[in-house]
Amino acid sequence: MKHILVYLSPKRGTKRAVRQIGNELQSSSAIVQNQDLYRLENFENIVNDINRNEKKCAWFFTPIYVDHPLPQIVNILKGNKNTNAVIAASWGRERNRFFPLN
Repeated sequence: MKHILVYLSPKRGTKRAVRQIGNELQSSSAIVQNQDLYRLENFENIVNDINRNEKKCAWFFTPIYVDHPLPQIVNILKGNKNTNAVIAASWGRERNRFFPLN
């Protein structure tokens, strides 16, 4: 199964979590595609990848600011009602807040 990991990580904490989960998925022979929303021109490509008719799971990672996820992530979620998805939020400044899957 293909896994699309979509994230926005202005302070790089969320990116570290994405990298760790991506490595875990790849170690189980999954196909992993990272999509960084930091570059706005990627937005349309990401939406097209998620909407493509293929077996996949989309993972959405967002930092939390003022108790809300980033609007870019929310906008993608609103338009994708028929995709298997995992949503993860990260917050705080501690580097070791993310716990591995094992």
